[in-house]
Amino acid sequence: MSTLIAYGTKYGCTAECAKRLAERLDGEVYICNIKKEKPDLSKYGKVIIGSSMYIGKIRKEVRAFCEKNLEVLKTKKLGLFTCGMRPDTYMEELEANYPKELSEIARAKDCFGGGFVFKKMNFIERKMVRQFIGIDHDMADIKEDRINGFARLMNSE
Repeated sequence: MSTLIAYGTKYGCTAECAKRLAERLDGEVYICNIKKEKPDLSKYGKVIIGSSMYIGKIRKEVRAFCEKNLEVLKTKKLGLFTCGMRPDTYMEELEANYPKELSEIARAKDCFGGGFVFKKMNFIERKMVRQFIGIDHDMADIKEDRINGFARLMNSE
Protein backbone atom coordinates (compact mmCIF):
# COMPACT_ATOMS: atom_id res chain seq x y z
CA MET A 1 0.00 0.00 0.00
CA SER A 2 1.48 3.35 -0.99
CA THR A 3 1.73 6.25 1.43
CA LEU A 4 1.48 10.00 0.93
CA ILE A 5 3.15 12.38 3.34
CA ALA A 6 1.58 15.80 2.72
CA TYR A 7 3.05 18.65 4.71
CA GLY A 8 3.23 22.40 5.15
CA THR A 9 6.36 24.14 6.41
CA LYS A 10 7.68 27.64 6.86
CA TYR A 11 11.40 27.18 7.44
CA GLY A 12 11.98 23.54 6.47
CA CYS A 13 11.93 21.53 9.71
CA THR A 14 8.64 19.84 8.81
CA ALA A 15 10.05 18.91 5.39
CA GLU A 16 13.07 17.37 7.10
CA CYS A 17 10.84 15.41 9.49
CA ALA A 18 8.69 14.20 6.58
CA LYS A 19 11.85 12.95 4.84
CA ARG A 20 13.05 11.13 7.97
CA LEU A 21 9.62 9.58 8.45
CA ALA A 22 9.50 8.42 4.82
CA GLU A 23 12.78 6.54 5.31
CA ARG A 24 11.13 4.48 8.07
CA LEU A 25 7.86 3.63 6.34
CA ASP A 26 7.21 0.40 4.49
CA GLY A 27 6.36 0.41 0.80
CA GLU A 28 6.27 3.24 -1.67
CA VAL A 29 6.19 6.72 -0.11
CA TYR A 30 5.57 10.04 -1.84
CA ILE A 31 6.36 13.32 -0.05
CA CYS A 32 4.43 16.43 -1.06
CA ASN A 33 4.65 20.07 0.03
CA ILE A 34 0.98 20.96 -0.28
CA LYS A 35 1.74 24.64 -0.75
CA LYS A 36 3.44 23.73 -4.03
CA GLU A 37 1.33 20.86 -5.34
CA LYS A 38 -2.04 19.20 -4.89
CA PRO A 39 -1.74 15.41 -4.65
CA ASP A 40 -4.25 12.93 -6.07
CA LEU A 41 -5.41 11.19 -2.89
CA SER A 42 -6.97 8.29 -4.81
CA LYS A 43 -3.45 6.89 -5.39
CA TYR A 44 -2.75 6.30 -1.69
CA GLY A 45 -4.04 3.91 0.94
CA LYS A 46 -2.25 5.74 3.74
CA VAL A 47 -2.04 9.51 4.15
CA ILE A 48 0.10 11.32 6.70
CA ILE A 49 -0.39 15.04 7.18
CA GLY A 50 2.18 17.22 8.90
CA SER A 51 2.50 20.89 9.70
CA SER A 52 4.74 23.27 11.48
CA MET A 53 3.16 25.00 14.44
CA TYR A 54 3.39 28.77 15.00
CA ILE A 55 1.69 30.54 17.86
CA GLY A 56 -0.45 27.48 18.41
CA LYS A 57 -1.65 27.18 14.79
CA ILE A 58 -0.91 24.82 11.92
CA ARG A 59 -0.12 26.23 8.47
CA LYS A 60 -3.14 27.65 6.65
CA GLU A 61 -2.49 25.49 3.57
CA VAL A 62 -2.60 22.36 5.75
CA ARG A 63 -5.86 23.44 7.36
CA ALA A 64 -7.35 24.15 3.91
CA PHE A 65 -6.11 20.79 2.56
CA CYS A 66 -7.75 18.93 5.45
CA GLU A 67 -11.04 20.79 5.09
CA LYS A 68 -11.18 20.43 1.31
CA ASN A 69 -10.39 16.69 1.39
CA LEU A 70 -12.13 15.76 4.65
CA GLU A 71 -14.43 13.07 3.24
CA VAL A 72 -11.67 11.35 1.26
CA LEU A 73 -9.22 11.55 4.16
CA LYS A 74 -11.73 9.83 6.43
CA THR A 75 -11.46 6.74 4.19
CA LYS A 76 -7.65 6.49 4.50
CA LYS A 77 -5.31 5.01 7.06
CA LEU A 78 -4.34 8.34 8.53
CA GLY A 79 -1.51 9.86 10.54
CA LEU A 80 -1.16 13.43 11.82
CA PHE A 81 1.95 15.19 13.05
CA THR A 82 3.19 18.63 13.97
CA CYS A 83 6.60 20.20 14.36
CA GLY A 84 7.20 22.78 17.03
CA MET A 85 9.22 23.74 20.03
CA ARG A 86 6.46 23.56 22.67
CA PRO A 87 6.52 19.93 23.86
CA ASP A 88 4.35 20.74 26.86
CA THR A 89 1.34 21.64 24.72
CA TYR A 90 1.85 19.79 21.45
CA MET A 91 -0.97 17.26 21.80
CA GLU A 92 -3.51 19.89 22.80
CA GLU A 93 -2.41 22.03 19.85
CA LEU A 94 -2.59 19.08 17.46
CA GLU A 95 -6.10 18.19 18.65
CA ALA A 96 -7.22 21.83 18.43
CA ASN A 97 -5.93 22.37 14.90
CA TYR A 98 -6.72 19.28 12.86
CA PRO A 99 -10.40 18.54 12.16
CA LYS A 100 -11.91 16.47 14.96
CA GLU A 101 -13.15 13.85 12.48
CA LEU A 102 -9.56 13.24 11.38
CA SER A 103 -8.01 13.37 14.81
CA GLU A 104 -10.45 10.76 16.07
CA ILE A 105 -9.54 8.22 13.37
CA ALA A 106 -5.81 8.88 13.08
CA ARG A 107 -3.76 5.75 13.68
CA ALA A 108 -0.76 7.85 14.76
CA LYS A 109 -0.51 11.39 16.17
CA ASP A 110 2.62 13.11 17.49
CA CYS A 111 4.93 16.10 17.50
CA PHE A 112 8.39 15.49 16.08
CA GLY A 113 10.09 18.44 17.76
CA GLY A 114 11.28 21.45 15.85
CA GLY A 115 13.95 24.02 15.38
CA PHE A 116 14.88 27.64 14.92
CA VAL A 117 16.81 28.94 11.92
CA PHE A 118 17.47 32.61 12.64
CA LYS A 119 18.69 33.49 9.13
CA LYS A 120 15.30 32.45 7.73
CA MET A 121 13.30 34.48 10.26
CA ASN A 122 12.30 38.08 9.88
CA PHE A 123 13.23 40.67 12.51
CA ILE A 124 9.99 40.34 14.48
CA GLU A 125 10.19 36.54 14.57
CA ARG A 126 13.79 36.64 15.82
CA LYS A 127 12.84 39.17 18.48
CA MET A 128 9.88 37.07 19.65
CA VAL A 129 11.98 33.89 19.91
CA ARG A 130 14.66 35.72 21.86
CA GLN A 131 12.18 37.42 24.18
CA PHE A 132 9.64 34.67 24.84
CA ILE A 133 11.71 31.51 24.46
CA GLY A 134 15.13 32.81 25.43
CA ILE A 135 17.02 31.39 22.46
CA ASP A 136 19.25 33.57 20.29
CA HIS A 137 20.89 30.99 18.00
CA ASP A 138 19.98 28.28 15.51
CA MET A 139 18.74 25.16 17.20
CA ALA A 140 17.31 21.81 16.14
CA ASP A 141 15.50 19.39 18.40
CA ILE A 142 14.02 16.70 16.15
CA LYS A 143 12.72 13.75 18.17
CA GLU A 144 13.91 10.61 16.35
CA ASP A 145 12.21 8.35 18.91
CA ARG A 146 8.84 9.94 18.14
CA ILE A 147 9.37 9.57 14.39
CA ASN A 148 10.30 5.91 14.93
CA GLY A 149 7.20 5.24 17.07
CA PHE A 150 4.95 7.00 14.56
CA ALA A 151 6.40 4.92 11.71
CA ARG A 152 5.83 1.70 13.66
CA LEU A 153 2.17 2.60 14.16
CA MET A 154 1.69 3.50 10.49
CA ASN A 155 3.47 0.33 9.34
CA SER A 156 1.31 -1.94 11.47
CA GLU A 157 -1.75 -3.40 9.81
